[in-house]
Amino acid sequence: MDGFFFTIDKHTRIFANAAQIAHRSISENSYNLRQKLTRQRELFNHGHVTQAEYEHAFLFIDRQLQRLQPSAQPEVCRIRGSDGAH
Repeated sequence: MDGFFFTIDKHTRIFANAAQIAHRSISENSYNLRQKLTRQRELFNHGHVTQAEYEHAFLFIDRQLQRLQPSAQPEVCRIRGSDGAH
């Protein structure tokens, strides 16, 4: 019986580690995208890109940021539950 509980604990730790790695990756991607957005805004404000180019870049980056949101990832919603609780 002890081996059964150890196996569950081992799998729980593996799952928790994988979730932490995924969260870290999402956070890094989000940060990088926000940096790109800031850079595009600076380019536009200094006249290096047109408004159309800025809007195109903004929409593209915004869509990517939305995809990183937990609500856009069904597997995260299943793990967290329908109410979003951990």
